[in-house]
Amino acid sequence: AKVAQAKSLTLSAAEHLKNREPDKALADLASALQYWEDNPAAYYLKGLAYEQKADLAEARANLEKAVDLKPDYPEALIGLGRVLWELGNHQAASGEFDKAVAVAPDLAEAHYNRGLAQAWLGDPTSAVGEFRTALALKPDYLDAGVNLGLTLMRMRKVEEAVQQFKALTKEFPGNPAVQNNLGLALLEHGDFKEAVGAFRQALREGPNSAEAHYNLALALRKEGDDQAAAAEFKRAQELNPALSPP
Repeated sequence: AKVAQAKSLTLSAAEHLKNREPDKALADLASALQYWEDNPAAYYLKGLAYEQKADLAEARANLEKAVDLKPDYPEALIGLGRVLWELGNHQAASGEFDKAVAVAPDLAEAHYNRGLAQAWLGDPTSAVGEFRTALALKPDYLDAGVNLGLTLMRMRKVEEAVQQFKALTKEFPGNPAVQNNLGLALLEHGDFKEAVGAFRQALREGPNSAEAHYNLALALRKEGDDQAAAAEFKRAQELNPALSPP
C-alpha cells in the first residue's frame, strides 16, 4: 500500500511539473519519499523540479541520487547531463549522455542530447549522426530536425541544410522558426528570391518576430530592393532595439 501511495504521489508530481508548478511537485515528492524512501523516480522528478526553480545544485544532487539508485535510468542520466551542462561541466555532461545512449539505444532524446553536446564540443560530424538517429527513432522530433539543419549549415553543407529545412516545413507547416531557418539556409545558398518567400511565410505565421523582419531585410537587400529592406530593418528595430542594420 505504501508503494502504491508513493507511485500515486509521484504521478501527481509529474503532472505539476508539466504545468511548471515545481513547488507543488516538491510537496508531493516529499510525501512520496516518506512512503518509499529509495524511489528513483521521485528523486528524478525532484531534480527536474529544482531545475525548473533554477536551483542547479539541488537538481544535480537529486538526479545523482536517482542514478545511484538506478544506474540504467536513461531519463535521469539525460537530466543529470543537462544540469551538468548548465553548470559548465561539459565533459562530465557528455559522459552522462553517452551512458544514456548505452543503456537506452532506442531513446531518441538520448541521441539528441549527445548530438547537442558533440556539436558544441566541436564534433559536428558525430552530432549530425546523432541527430539523424534521433529522427529515425522519432520522425516528428522538431528540435532534432532543426539542430540537424543548423549543424549542416555550420559545416558549410548548405544544400543539405536547405533540403533538411524544406522537409521540416512539410512536417511542421505552421512553424515560423522552421520557415525562418529555411530562409537563412536559402540566403546562405544564394537563393535570395526563395529566401524572401520563406521569411515572408515566417512572418505570416509569426508577424512580431524581429529576427524574421531583420532576415527578410537582408534578403531584400541582396535582391537589390533597398527601399523594402529599409522598411524591414526599421520594423525589426522597433520590435528589438538591439537589432540595427549592418
